[in-house]
Amino acid sequence: MVKLEDLDIPYPDPSEKAYNNVIKLAYFLVERVLKDSLEFYGSENLEEQHYQIFLANHKFYTDPILLQVAIAISSDNGNPIPAPAYKSYIKHPALGPIMTKLYSYPIYGKEDGYKIKEKSMQYSVESFVKQKRILVFPEGRISHDGLLSLGRIGSSEIAWRAYHDMNYDKDGKPESQKKKIKIIPTEISYSPIGGIPLKDMDEMTIRFGKSIDFEEEVIKQYNSIKYKFHKDKKKVKRNLQIKLMRKVMKEIGLLTTLNIDNLGSRVLYDFAEKKRDVMKIDHFHEMIQNMANNLKESENFYMLNHLKNPMMLRTRTEDFLDRCRKKGALNNNEIYSDLIHLNLDYILKEHDFFDVRNDNIIKYNYNLLEHLTPAKKIINKELKNIRRR
Repeated sequence: MVKLEDLDIPYPDPSEKAYNNVIKLAYFLVERVLKDSLEFYGSENLEEQHYQIFLANHKFYTDPILLQVAIAISSDNGNPIPAPAYKSYIKHPALGPIMTKLYSYPIYGKEDGYKIKEKSMQYSVESFVKQKRILVFPEGRISHDGLLSLGRIGSSEIAWRAYHDMNYDKDGKPESQKKKIKIIPTEISYSPIGGIPLKDMDEMTIRFGKSIDFEEEVIKQYNSIKYKFHKDKKKVKRNLQIKLMRKVMKEIGLLTTLNIDNLGSRVLYDFAEKKRDVMKIDHFHEMIQNMANNLKESENFYMLNHLKNPMMLRTRTEDFLDRCRKKGALNNNEIYSDLIHLNLDYILKEHDFFDVRNDNIIKYNYNLLEHLTPAKKIINKELKNIRRR
C-alpha cells in the first residue's frame, strides 16, 4: 500500500471526513454563487454500477474543484474522487495541504526516476480501485493556448493495471465476478474564458459524454487472435492505449460548448490574417447571426443559449467586442463608431504557449475550436460568403 509519504509529500494521507467537508463547502458556494452560471449535462452517462475514469480537458486552475463538485452532484456514489495533479502544485506550501485533502496527489515522470514514477502510478491504481472512480486530465497540463492536445496514455495504464488487479487473482486466474471499467469523456467550458472570480463568468458548462468500455477497447483487442502470436506484446498494448486515448480526446472535443467568443474570434482572426483592419459592425453582427443559425440548424453541436436567441446574441456580441477593446485587440475610434478597427499587431502577434491565454484572447478563443472540424467548415463557409460581397 503506497502512502503520500512514499511520494515525497509531507502531508498526512487524505481522510474522507476532511474531503466531504471541503466538497460540502464547494457545493454550498456553487448553489449560492454559481447557481445561475454553472450547469451540468449527461449524468445519465455515468453508469455507476461500474468503475469510472473521468477524463477531462483542462482549461483553467478551477477545473478540478468544479469537476469534482459536478461529479459529486451528478452521481449517487458518495466516495471521494482521487485526482492526480502536477507535482509542483502538490508540493506548494499553501496549495498542497488543500489539494491532498481533496484526494489529489503528485504524478511523477521518467525525469523523476523509475522508482517514484512507479509508486505514483501504483498510488493511482490503489486509489481508483478503493474509491471506484478517479478524475484525470489526460493532456497533462492546462491548455494555455486553447488547443486540445493529444491525451497521454497514463490514464489508460491506470485502467490496465486496475482491471487486472480486480479481475485476476495472484495466480493469474480470472475472478468469478468480472468488474468493468468505464471511461467517461468529460468537457468543461467557460464563457468568457475561465478566470477569477468565478462569479464573473456568464456561463460554465460541464458535459459527461457516453461511456467507453475499457475492456472492449483494449483488453479484448489485446487478447484477440489478431495479436495472440505477436512478437512484441508491449508494443501491442501501447498502440491500443494510444488508439483509445485518441478516441477519448475526440469524444471530449465533440462535447465542446460553443459561445460568442469562439465565433467572434474566428471572424476577427480571419480578417486580420487577410490584413483587413476595418469592418462594418452591422456586417459583423450579420456574420455572427448567420453562423449561429447554421450551427443550430445542423443540430450537431452544443451551443450556449445566447447563440440561439437573436436578441440575446446581439447583446453578447457587443459585450464580446467591448472585451476585445479593453484587451487591445480592437482600437477605439469615436469618429467612425459604425466600424470595427482591428489591431493587427495584437491579433497576429505570436506568443509562447504559456502566454497566449493572457496576451491574445482572439488567438486563444480561435484555438478552442481548432479541433472541431465540422463547426469550422460552417464558420468558414460564412466567411467566404462575406468576402464575395
